[in-house]
Amino acid sequence: MFIVFLLIFESLMASPKKVYLAGPDVFRYDAVEHLEGLKNALKLIGYHGLAPLDNKVDLSDPLASLIIYKENINLIRACDYVVANISPFRGPSIDPGTAYEIGFADALGKKVILYTDSLTEYKSRVTHDEYLVEDFGLIDNLMIVYDESPKGSKPCFGSFAEVLEYLATLNF
Repeated sequence: MFIVFLLIFESLMASPKKVYLAGPDVFRYDAVEHLEGLKNALKLIGYHGLAPLDNKVDLSDPLASLIIYKENINLIRACDYVVANISPFRGPSIDPGTAYEIGFADALGKKVILYTDSLTEYKSRVTHDEYLVEDFGLIDNLMIVYDESPKGSKPCFGSFAEVLEYLATLNF
């Protein structure tokens, strides 16, 4: 009993794990408020949320896009987890910037957790044309879904609330 208490106490006293929030949420008209809400929800379960809009960049700077890129990369390097919204964005698949962030996080060995508002198979959302569509029964491209973990795939959920439930189990 005492050892369990010590483990819980030690976990609570440690600095919170950092979670980078990847996804097209930055393009919402209410992006600042929305991302603050996600970060507050993470805080309630003992995590510290990081979001691309945490970087204060002067958008009139000619190098603004490069600064945003570098700052987002630094946030990913600083995090323990990446939670990525892979809901279809402006088409049948994931936002391309989010795809890059997932790949970068994978390359760094970060734990990536996915969520989407469309758990339907990727092939059902693609317009068929002269190109083949991968048909593996996955919710998006196989390079997004799989990773190098023993399980072989990233956890994927149907909502951010489900991600929070999952993260809450990892914090102790």
